Amino acid sequence: MRYIVLLLGGFALAACQDVAAPVEGAVKYINAQWWDGGTFTSGERCTSGDSFVACPSGVAETVDLEGAYAIPGLAEAHNHNVDNNFGFTRMNPEYLKRGIFYVKNPNSFASDYQYVEADVAKPNTIDAIFSMGGVTIAGGHPERLYVEFLSQMPAYMGRDFDSLNGDAFHLVASTADIVPTLDLLKEQGAQFVKTYLLYSEEFEERVNDDSFYGAKGLSPEIHKALTQAAQARGLRVSAHVETAADFEAAVASGVDEINHLPGYFVRDVETVEEAEAKYLIPPGVAQSAAEKGIAVVTTTVISTNFYQDDPDAYENVKAMQVKNIARLKEAGVFLAIGSDNYMSTAAAEAQHLVDIGALTTEEVLDYWIKSARRVIFPARKIDCLYDGCEASFIAVQENPIETLPTPEIITYKLKQGYVLN
Repeated sequence: MRYIVLLLGGFALAACQDVAAPVEGAVKYINAQWWDGGTFTSGERCTSGDSFVACPSGVAETVDLEGAYAIPGLAEAHNHNVDNNFGFTRMNPEYLKRGIFYVKNPNSFASDYQYVEADVAKPNTIDAIFSMGGVTIAGGHPERLYVEFLSQMPAYMGRDFDSLNGDAFHLVASTADIVPTLDLLKEQGAQFVKTYLLYSEEFEERVNDDSFYGAKGLSPEIHKALTQAAQARGLRVSAHVETAADFEAAVASGVDEINHLPGYFVRDVETVEEAEAKYLIPPGVAQSAAEKGIAVVTTTVISTNFYQDDPDAYENVKAMQVKNIARLKEAGVFLAIGSDNYMSTAAAEAQHLVDIGALTTEEVLDYWIKSARRVIFPARKIDCLYDGCEASFIAVQENPIETLPTPEIITYKLKQGYVLN
């Protein structure tokens, strides 16, 4: 494993985009339409170093954006594709060319973070946070994913259960396991905690049944205790869910974020009525999530991977996604834009949400811009373009309220005062 990672490390320079360092003094940007939180306003903006500032009487440089629309850097609220040097090397330029500056990785190898840590959060790389290994039960998701599948991939070849346990995942059988697990995650540098709820309404049936290997997770009671203990340590909690009951358990636990819409992968149902009973979020639960300020990461595009040979089944899944998004939006739940689509980006998720009719382009853009601060870096002013905000934005030729940003129409990128070429 070490040999493979270090070998790939030789390509790290290719992962970093060329940048032009900030000039000494202020830079004035003219001839642009500036995002102001919902619409665009014309005018001038100035930056100095890594921040937007009030325009001084004299500036060191003036940049004409030629009528472009300027928006804050975009976000990827759920993806595992930068958890090692190989993934980071390939995906960093992919994110940056799409104007995605901020990435959240909810489950990764803690032992591989050392190879990525030195490269993230530079002017010419994405800024990213990592949960390290997720918390589940013995035989639960993602144990099987790592042990049986990812361990066969070149970057992870040779990893077995003993080396994965406590690294890619953590097993909690009782409340007595919570403190040592959180101690280890803190030691490993976890910036938030990822938890797993899978078919929690059937927890007692599944917990000791090997036929459900990989399709089970924490009990609602332990999950709530774990969530509260993590938050008491200042760690935000993101919960994986599969069913509406999981969603309700996550809300009852008071998590900060829910990963996936229930029903992104529909199992064990034959009719629309059965599917809705199992996967449609009840209005009262959606309302409770909104009142608690819980964000939900959409991840709709990942479903396209599961139903390529069954378009009729996918139509039912898509309908469920649209209904759940409508219910969450009506309740006022914040929808973070994340794809969970390995070797892809949130750009695919953003467009997919529009394509399936779940959200308008304007709604997606608003969520996409605000996701960076809402669920990744809440202490940073990265969702605004005025005095005191970070000097990071992208400029696009076409109105992004009507056409989502793509590399072909992005004309200028600034990250923390550095121009990305």
